[in-house]
Amino acid sequence: MRQNLRLESRLSKVQIMALWLDTLEMGRGPDGWITGFHRMSEAVYGTSPDAITVDEYLSLLAVIISPSRYNF
Repeated sequence: MRQNLRLESRLSKVQIMALWLDTLEMGRGPDGWITGFHRMSEAVYGTSPDAITVDEYLSLLAVIISPSRYNF
């Protein structure tokens, strides 16, 4: 708990969320395990998360629940 407080005193909530999204385990891709929401969007849809459809975005969110079950 103490480490979280230190992190929150140095970074904004947006920065903390960006770090979390960058370190998420997202499943197995063609070149091995994919870490990071942005990398998974690039691997699956060929573009960044801000350029995908709502349905594509929701499908990536669903992977967060059980990334080991996802194989690209």
